[in-house]
Amino acid sequence: TALLRRIVGYKSLDRAVDALEREDLKARFLATDIVALVGGRGYDDWSRQQLGRAENLQQSTGEQPKRVAAIDYHYYIAPFIWQRVAAAVMLADDGREASATSMLKALVNAGFVIGSKDGAILEIIEAAGQEAADKFVFIVDYDYAGRPKAESLTECFEKLNRVFNDPALRREGMYLAFKTGVTRFDMTNNQAK
Repeated sequence: TALLRRIVGYKSLDRAVDALEREDLKARFLATDIVALVGGRGYDDWSRQQLGRAENLQQSTGEQPKRVAAIDYHYYIAPFIWQRVAAAVMLADDGREASATSMLKALVNAGFVIGSKDGAILEIIEAAGQEAADKFVFIVDYDYAGRPKAESLTECFEKLNRVFNDPALRREGMYLAFKTGVTRFDMTNNQAK
């Protein structure tokens, strides 16, 4: 699962790291089979702090093999990463859209999507139809302040894990994600048709 992006406050990487740092939520995450790639491009002290938190997680999970990997994410490694991830995690504060590009990279590689219910997620649900989207899109709820909830992200990790451990559900979700990505979106000329 990839949590990779330009690191700015409204894209809520801090909430994703919260879900992996909090002892109760970390235990639930470690009960899944998910490996999280956490990283992005940082431009200020806050973003470097979030990357530092991710690097500390990489060292502190105590699991072998490591379940959290902090990476320095740049465009030249993106093709290698997106061909192999099972899901993209795109969070944003309420009223701020998470970038669609990473979600689309996941879709065209038959990847699932975990995200807050904003513009890009809504476009994917509209393109696929609600019934189909329910099989490959997992929604992270907002808290009372309009921030993605760490608890809800953890629930989405658990749902993704259940789907991946059921070959029929995994196959159907991957097919529907890929179909939606290649038939409804165009990352070369426009992000969405």
